[in-house]
Formats: sequence, structure tokens, C-alpha cells
Amino acid sequence: MKRRTPIIAVAAAVAATAVGLSPAHGALDIPVVSDLDSSTPGHVTGTVTSIAPFVTVRLATDVAPEVVTMSEGSGAFDLETWGYDGTLPVLVASCEVEAPVLPEDCSAETESAATFTPTDVVPAVTWPSDTSVGPGDNPTVTASDPDGGGDLRAIWVNPGDDLGTAVPRDVATPLNLSDGSGFVRLVRCRSGSTTVCAPFSPDQTVALEVDAEVVATVGAVEPLTEVNTSSEVLVDTDATGTYDLTWTLERDGTPTTGQGGSASGTLDGSGTAEPFALSGGALLDGEYDIVVAITVTGPEPDFAAYPETTATGTVTVAGGGPTAAASLGPLEKITQANPVSTVTVGTDVTGTYTITWHLEQDGDPVPDTGGTPTGTLDGEGAATFPLDGSGLDDGTYDVVASIVVTEPGRGTYPAAEAVGTVVVNATGPTATLTRSVGTIYPLIGTVAYPTLTRIDVTGDPGPIAGFVVRSPSGTVVRHLSLYVNKAVWNGRNDAGKVAYKGTYDILAVDADGNLGASIASVTVSRQTLVLRTFAQDVTASGTVYDKFVGRCSILRSVSSRYTPGSLGYLANSKCGTQTFAASAVSTAHAFQVPALPGNAKPVAMRVDVVGGAARGHAGSRGILRYLTNSGNWAYETPVTSSYGIHLGPTTSLTKFLDANNFIVWGFVTTYRSYYDVTRFRVVVRYYALSPAA
Repeated sequence: MKRRTPIIAVAAAVAATAVGLSPAHGALDIPVVSDLDSSTPGHVTGTVTSIAPFVTVRLATDVAPEVVTMSEGSGAFDLETWGYDGTLPVLVASCEVEAPVLPEDCSAETESAATFTPTDVVPAVTWPSDTSVGPGDNPTVTASDPDGGGDLRAIWVNPGDDLGTAVPRDVATPLNLSDGSGFVRLVRCRSGSTTVCAPFSPDQTVALEVDAEVVATVGAVEPLTEVNTSSEVLVDTDATGTYDLTWTLERDGTPTTGQGGSASGTLDGSGTAEPFALSGGALLDGEYDIVVAITVTGPEPDFAAYPETTATGTVTVAGGGPTAAASLGPLEKITQANPVSTVTVGTDVTGTYTITWHLEQDGDPVPDTGGTPTGTLDGEGAATFPLDGSGLDDGTYDVVASIVVTEPGRGTYPAAEAVGTVVVNATGPTATLTRSVGTIYPLIGTVAYPTLTRIDVTGDPGPIAGFVVRSPSGTVVRHLSLYVNKAVWNGRNDAGKVAYKGTYDILAVDADGNLGASIASVTVSRQTLVLRTFAQDVTASGTVYDKFVGRCSILRSVSSRYTPGSLGYLANSKCGTQTFAASAVSTAHAFQVPALPGNAKPVAMRVDVVGGAARGHAGSRGILRYLTNSGNWAYETPVTSSYGIHLGPTTSLTKFLDANNFIVWGFVTTYRSYYDVTRFRVVVRYYALSPAA
């Protein structure tokens, strides 16, 4: 290796800031909170002391902390307390950085020993003047709160679920209420929260009586039978006045076609509407839901109509009903290429189905055939199931099917019968196939590794319509054409992609898709050139071939970690002159890349540094760089102070590998940095022939 560049000449280009240090932070402590003052409503102020440069403060872990910048170990804070009550601590943590991101940026958060009690202001509230709320009433609350913060909420407390309403300031806000007796309480919440809330002292409340809804029920209904084809339905309510209602008949949540109606009138003294009739002549047997929607207008002049309410009853039908028709469509021929034919059973209804089927030949059932598929009819009332004929002899068969349909909202129809036919033909070509090459390499394609194989046909080629290529699992991956008793395969599938490795069978196929018995087997190899990695660890001292040590500095043969083969770079260890020539410690290292497998040529390189700041000199840093064949330093990369593996930049070997397979790199530190380098790791990427694949 003849390359040699004076270290001092090129090292002077290294920027001083590249190896400069930030002072290490002091140990993180537990901050102390004092001077808490909550006399200002909605705020608590205080003082926090710590040796850390920053401290975070907050009242709860689900809110973002505020960062206090410390000055001479002390800092002041001001936190909002809207929505909090009781005796509270301040949560504090000491931090090394102003914008902490990682858990290690700050100490564990802790509760301060000092506590406080929040203070609040009481808003002026205008409650509803009419405490009896009926249908159509819209009671509101208005809150004037010029000195308050956070969010205001009105909570409706009654025997049912508590309901909350956000209350904007100085706006008449409708209350969210449910029927019953209770009271509305105004509370203050933390901004954006519905759970961190505090009531006012004295309480801001109003008692209300709410009757804004009607409760309705459907009475018992007599079953519908062949004898009793009609029954009356009674709807009872807890109200008085006039009404309008609509009703539907449902089965499993689906309305029944042609069933439903409307009615209106005046509720009797017990709150019951006039009965309406339900007819079962067109209904299938089963249980149905009677769904009623009723709107009542009460007699009170100051109340509007009650909101619509619903009620549900049931009725049983047991009187016979309509039937379903079924037909069986034409079936595709069953061949080797199409061993499964789809059977379609059409009906004139909708719903879920169960089919029972079998095959017959000349009126006799065929053993070991048939099944009971289930499912849901499609939009045209059809059901399908597969008929696997792979074990059947050639011939014509009758498909005999019986289908039972259950229609949502109607019930189960009686069974309907359907019959169709299917033809089986599975005889393939008899010609013999041979191949010219037994193994092909689609990803290489040289004389030694051919990409193609030729298939020759002997015997009768007449029935042959083409060829198929089957994978080792039996899947057809390629279709080939016949040209003058020959075919060619290039190891690719029908999509043009290279087939998976393995041995493939090539067979002749006729016009019906039937395969011949003769097989030509071809092995596909996916062997190619691949990118591989060579890596070797070398000691720092064992690879030095040049060095420069400033008059104020030292290069130790063993670092402060006393690791054999390590180097210690001690900048300004003898004097404090702050020039590069006086303080720099720089070394150049060389490594000869060994011969690689298969005479492969290297294409890329990287050198990693294993080291870190010397003991007692936390924060020291260095520079890693590569030497080009022309003698210039390149890719100068700062190396941080933490002890461990520091990855170097990855680059092409074009400018860095000389004729004798040497690569050269350097390491520099200066300006009071003390740095230990234990070893280097040389990483080389190269192309080599892949294993057989």
C-alpha cells in the first residue's frame, strides 16, 4: 500500500465545533415545592427548587406538564385549577432538557409535600322559571361567569342515568333531561374534561319535574290459525288525549311484506287506543313482532304533542301459508380441467336455505354422492353449491335436489324439488412427451445455465390443444401452445414472473381441459447473484499505519478502559493551547480486504468505531473519516461520547479500495476531548453466486 497523506495537512480541515462538547448535566434530584398560593380563583402559584436546569409541574398525569426554567436553582410557576377541589399536591419532576421526549430526559414524577386547596368564583345563573317540564317545553340555563375559567356543565340528577349539558357562558342553553323528578346542578370542569369537575359552594341547583314522554304497551294478541284468521290489537298508554299511530309486522327484525297500517282517534279514560285488526291469511307459520309507533297530543293547553314512542307485542301464526317453487339450471361439463361443476337452484322467494341433493344414473342413486349445503339466497332467489365429479366415471348423471327456504319475517317454506343433468368426460391425450433440458435457470440465462427447455411430442398430437405446467403442489402455473409437435417453457408463470424453485410437470391438454398421462418433468432453479456482507473486527493499535500527536496531547497505547489493542486520544492533556496543531490527536488505519468467495468483487464499505469518552471525561467526542485513493479525507463523521458501537457512513468502494485491496480510515480528536477507541469493525459488501435455489 503506497498511499500516504500527512495527517496534519488534512486534519486541519476538521471544524472545531465537530468535536466540541456540551457540558454534562448534574444529577437529577427530587424538586421541592414551596410558597403555594391559591388565593386567586382558578390559579395556584408557587416556587420550585432543584439542581436540574428544568423542572416540570402539573396537577394531574392526564394533562401536559409545564416546564419551568430554573435560575440559580429556583423557578416560579402558575397552574390553572379550574375544575379541581379538595386538598391537592403539585406533581413535579426534574429534567435535563427543556423539551423532554424520552423517559430518561426527566426523573420519575412525584407528588410534592406541599399541598393547597383551590378557590373558585360562583357564576350568576338563570334557571328555568317553570319547574314543571312537559312535551314541547325547552327549559334552558344561562350562566354569567366573567371571572371564571374552564368549562361549565349542568348535570341532571334523577333516579335514572345522570345526564350532562355543556353550558357556554352568557348563552341560553337547552338542558338535556329525561322524565322524572330530580335537580340540575351547575359544576365547573377542567377545560376539555367531563370528569374533572367541582360543584360550587353553595350549590347552584334547581329542582324540576319532567313529564315529556309517553309510555306505551301492546296487549296480548290471540294466535292466528286457519279458523281464527284475524285478531285485534290493543295499545295502552299512560296518557290522555288524541293519538296517531302506525304499525308494522316484523319477523327477526325484518318487516313483513303487505303487513302494516295507521290509525288515529282519542284515547279512552284508561289511555287505550281503538283496537286495530291483524289478518294472518298470507303469513307463514311462526312468531311475529307487532311494532307500533304512537304520537299523543295531551289535553293540557300549554303542552305540545308528546314525542313519538314505540311499543312491541307478539303474535303467533299456525295456519299454513304459501309454498316456494324451485328449478335447477344447466351444469358445466365435468372434466380434468374442471373437476367441480357449480349447481344453481333457482327459487321465487328470498331468505336462507338448506339443500339436500344426490346423483342418480338411469333412475338409480349413485353411491357416495350428495350433501346438505346451506346459505343465503342471492338477490335473484338462487342458491349454488359445488358438485365434485373427480371420482365419477364418464357418463351423464341426474342431479336431484330438494330445497327448504326460511324467509326473514315470514318463516320456513315447505320443501321444493328440482332436477338437472351433468356430463362427465375426463379422458386426456395419449401422446408421449420428452424434454430437452432437465434444469433451467430463469434468473441467470447463460450457456451454462439455460433459461429454456423444449418439449417434444411423439405419437398422436391430434387431440392436443396445448400444454399446462404444474407446480410441485399440483397447481397449474403456465399454459403453453403447440408448435409443430413442440413447445417451449422459460420457467415463468402466466403472469410472466419466475416460478418458485422446484420440479414442475408439463402435460398435454385437450380442448376440454383433460390432461394426458405422459409427463415431462423440469426443475426450476432460482439461483442468481446476491449481495453479501463481510465483517471483521480489528484492534485500534494493530491497524495504525500513520499518526499525528500535537505538542499538548498524548496518544496512549492502552485507553483508560485498559482493553488490549485499544488507543487513548488525550487532547490538551499536557498544555491548554487551543490550536489544532497543538491539541489534535490523529491516527490513520489500514486493512487489507481478503479474497472473497468465488472471486467476488467488493462494491461497498463501512467502518464502525467501538469506543467512547474516556473515563472521567463525559461528553468527549471524535471524528471518523475515510482516505480516498487520491490521498484526500472524505466522509468526516462526528462520533458521540457514549461508549459503544458507532456506525460509520456506508459508501461505494470505487474511490477507497486500492489495487492491493487496502482501505484506509482515520480517527481524530482535539480541543480537550479525551476519547477511548477499543476497536474498529470493517464491513464490506460484495456480489457472489447464491446457493442453489
